[in-house]
Amino acid sequence: MRFAAILRTETRKFLSLKLWWLAGGIVPLAALAATAALLFVVGLSSRSPMNLDSPDHLLAAANLLGSVGYVVPLGVGVLIYTSDVAHRTLAVTLIGEPSRTRIYASKVIVAAGYGAALGVLTAVGGAVGTSAGLRVSGSASSGDVFIDSRVFLITVTFSLWAVLGVGLGSLIRSSLIAIVGALAVTQLLEPLARLALSTLGYQWAVQVLPGAANDAAIGGSLVNLAMGGAPASVSAGMAVLACYAVLAVAAGAVRSARFEVA
Repeated sequence: MRFAAILRTETRKFLSLKLWWLAGGIVPLAALAATAALLFVVGLSSRSPMNLDSPDHLLAAANLLGSVGYVVPLGVGVLIYTSDVAHRTLAVTLIGEPSRTRIYASKVIVAAGYGAALGVLTAVGGAVGTSAGLRVSGSASSGDVFIDSRVFLITVTFSLWAVLGVGLGSLIRSSLIAIVGALAVTQLLEPLARLALSTLGYQWAVQVLPGAANDAAIGGSLVNLAMGGAPASVSAGMAVLACYAVLAVAAGAVRSARFEVA
């Protein structure tokens, strides 16, 4: 079977999941609403630490969903592999294409494409929400719009998180364990680790944590503003995040190659 045919098969299987269009609609709308609401509240407060005249502060607001919403493409990436195993459709695919490596590679490509598309929609939602929030709060005139090309860095990070999810799904193969474990690490353990390491002065260690790398890769987040520290450079954040994705995909490829039909 040609690789293009395998890719089409994996794309059709992915599109059979309801999650792709649910996430594609909810996450961008959440980015728009949350960002607009945040800036509206900030505009009404005279004691807010956010400066609405600062491009970096506005970017952090626009990145609101980009700094926490990466769990969505991560979860989708996990499901791209684990749902195939759970529904035994992977076994059916192997009948037509026995190469586990080619099937796995096609899943990685599908995940990367969806992550990028979701990133674009989320970036647009964040940018529109920022513009709306500034107008409603009276911080911008009706003709002003928020324009910062850095907001589209989310496109790359979401793609990397989705790819990482495929690797994680291949390694664990249980949707529940993989997703809950990822949420526990990124949303519970890492924030505590970032706070502890920052307090102890180990800023270099903070920058290699996946969530911190994500914040740096998108140009900064509200967490960076709250902690009072500047994030690492965008290139450094992207490099760290890419390393996590490559390691996860490589480890997942090894385990995927050993998959046996039960």
